[in-house]
Amino acid sequence: MKRIFIFVLFIVSLSLFSQTEIWGVKHFAGSDNGGILFSIDSASQEIEIQHRFMRYVLPYRGNPMTQIGNTNDYIGCTGERVFKYNIETGDYQTVSPPGALLGSFFYDQQGYCYYRANNEGDTRSYKMNVSTLEYEKIDLNIFFRNPIINPINDNELLTWRVNGATEQLTAVYLNSYETSVLAEQEKPIRSRVGRIIADNHKLYSMASLVIDGKMSFFIDSYDLDTDSYNEEFIYTNDSLEYHSGINWLKGFVMDSGGKLYGAGKLVPKDNRFYMFSYDPSNSIFEILAPIPEEVGNSLIGNLVIDDEQKIFGNSVDGGAHDFGGVFSYNTLTNEIDLVYSYLPESNFETKSALSLAPDGAILGMFSTIDTNIHRHIYKIDNESFTYQNLKTISMNPNVYGGFYPTDFTQLENGGIIGITSKGGNTYEPYYGGGTLYQFNPETKAYQKLMNIVDEFPDATKASQVFTTSENKVLGFYYGVSEKSFLYNPETKQLEYVSEEGFSPYHYKNKWLRESGSSLIRANNSTQKMERYHISSHEIEELVPFGNLEIDQMLLMDENNLLCQARATDSAVLMNFNIPSQEMSIVANLKDYKGDYSGYDYSSINFNFVITAEHLLVGEFIEKLYYSKWDIAYRKTVSFDLSTLEMRTLNSGNSKANGTKYSFIADYNNNGDAFAVNVCRHYGDDAGFLRQVDVTMDSIYNIDEFEMPSWIYELDAEEEESGFRILKKLKSTKKPDFINEMEEAKIIAFYANQAIVINSEEYIKQAEFSIFDMMGRRVSSFSRANFTQTEQPLNIEAGTYVLQIKLDSRLLAEKFVIPL
Repeated sequence: MKRIFIFVLFIVSLSLFSQTEIWGVKHFAGSDNGGILFSIDSASQEIEIQHRFMRYVLPYRGNPMTQIGNTNDYIGCTGERVFKYNIETGDYQTVSPPGALLGSFFYDQQGYCYYRANNEGDTRSYKMNVSTLEYEKIDLNIFFRNPIINPINDNELLTWRVNGATEQLTAVYLNSYETSVLAEQEKPIRSRVGRIIADNHKLYSMASLVIDGKMSFFIDSYDLDTDSYNEEFIYTNDSLEYHSGINWLKGFVMDSGGKLYGAGKLVPKDNRFYMFSYDPSNSIFEILAPIPEEVGNSLIGNLVIDDEQKIFGNSVDGGAHDFGGVFSYNTLTNEIDLVYSYLPESNFETKSALSLAPDGAILGMFSTIDTNIHRHIYKIDNESFTYQNLKTISMNPNVYGGFYPTDFTQLENGGIIGITSKGGNTYEPYYGGGTLYQFNPETKAYQKLMNIVDEFPDATKASQVFTTSENKVLGFYYGVSEKSFLYNPETKQLEYVSEEGFSPYHYKNKWLRESGSSLIRANNSTQKMERYHISSHEIEELVPFGNLEIDQMLLMDENNLLCQARATDSAVLMNFNIPSQEMSIVANLKDYKGDYSGYDYSSINFNFVITAEHLLVGEFIEKLYYSKWDIAYRKTVSFDLSTLEMRTLNSGNSKANGTKYSFIADYNNNGDAFAVNVCRHYGDDAGFLRQVDVTMDSIYNIDEFEMPSWIYELDAEEEESGFRILKKLKSTKKPDFINEMEEAKIIAFYANQAIVINSEEYIKQAEFSIFDMMGRRVSSFSRANFTQTEQPLNIEAGTYVLQIKLDSRLLAEKFVIPL
């Protein structure tokens, strides 16, 4: 008898299993500080880093390499790494710094370098052994403002530091790290500029300040023998206003005759830098030669002087290619020459100040960009001006893919499309407007789809994305105004970009999905509720909410929207009834103030999510601004919307910037919530994943995220949303029993009125059913204790559904019995 085999495929229906995963993005995080895309396993509570967004860590502007004694070894920083480099042998060693370096290195002639670094908002001093590059934290809370070794005591460094409104010349004892004040300067200092210069036992330094709104500077001295301070000279450029002249002064060097030199914008209504000199022996100040713009402008770092009495400086702008260059000034002839012009590919403003080699050659660093970021160490002969590249250090090849992620959404096939706020600009990747990207959770393949700046040249702010009913991506981006776009994952085309600007970006103005066809938000700029119609890309203005600022919204059901609102003297929970377009007060949050309550009730903030029992769970925060430190009184609470009772799960207060708070990010129906804490400057609970159990009134830390650094460079809005979002996604992983079935190669055939099944032992408990197209069961059988490979059937020709059930989970697929 002829046997006919029909291969039956089994397809997983995600809706049948209702499995979800928790995914999120951290805006700035991880070892590369560009953000992470991560997932949380709800069963094991483990955090898995799915993708790292790479960013280029800029070195501190103008940082020079520091010579180790009189050797050919130099200490420097690429921004990501501290290195030691020998300019003769090419030997190169590197180590990760303990944070973002601030200012320059200082070598004490005893085999140690000192420097300051910022780690997770905590700025500390460090001591590094220049032989091993091992470092340790030291108890020295002082910035190194171009310090020098005391010419009288080589176990002591001298530096100017700010103490309140006063500048103090301070001695630091390197054995004990104790300090003592030698002299004070009470002028309104803008900044100390250039090095402290020691001439025998007399110290000279220069400071920038403001006099009657004009930029000025003075030169002062301190005599170590007589312990006397003297203000030597003061100069003001009457045409240079404070707001436009912050970086108007550079220097400071001394020639072999004891004359001091620097550079500054000294001539009224002339934007060029001029070399100047001051002779302490006769108190004569002279404005010398101008530095032509074709030689250089926007000087960077300190000047250096060689044994031939030539002064060298570095610039960011000007030069032959308008990317800056190295210039020289001859103190004997008063001539200025262009030594080297940076080429157009060196388009990062990460040039260093200059150093000198033992033979008098000029040493410096600058960056170039192609598909990688390259940090170049170069050498220029001080006589022939011959340029030589000594070493190229390549870093972070993925900045073009975007970094600082802000939002993501899931497609029907489980793939993720997200958006970043930085990177993606071909010419300036660090400052680009961000990217639209696609991520495959199974293969972990990351693909940049487009540069935002190519479509939105003015794009500067964060963004949101949503999946539409057509499986397209609706996105928002912000620059001067708000723009929306529609991206088609199938055609890889940006199909729609709105021509109308709607609202300036603010993190409180975010859209919330109202339904499959619309979004809703409270626009604090217009003080109106708004609805975005996805089909027409039009915004409908709803009811105005008056003189309020709405911080957070939560869709309770299809008719009600819960909002947190602030006014001048209050903070309240309000309900917005969508059909009636009416707002009503639910609770005054000031009624739940804590023991540390401040005077400004609008400072109360409540970040919340809702449980299945209509409990709000979140963090209740009061920010107090009247104390010496900003104090945030914080408690994790549950709030019953029926009884208006607030229960405290834990509480405490901490020194913190008031805008950096933690928030509950996702809730599970089993009584637990996941919470993430945004990094705060003072370090407590920074970057933790927490679990909140409202049934047990408990909260505890589960895991710790990699800590970000350099958070001081971000604005308040970015820091406030350090963890941008957590979302529940349809499972991108197949349930274990599906994987087991696939691995066992379960195959079902219809043949000769029989289902043929090839199965492993562990699925022998599966139940099989066959339904007709009207949904009627026409046959069923079990694999329990069943050893035959064929199950006889007695059904007519037609189309049927074969269903396999295992532990209440289902697989199903159509098959046809032919005539």
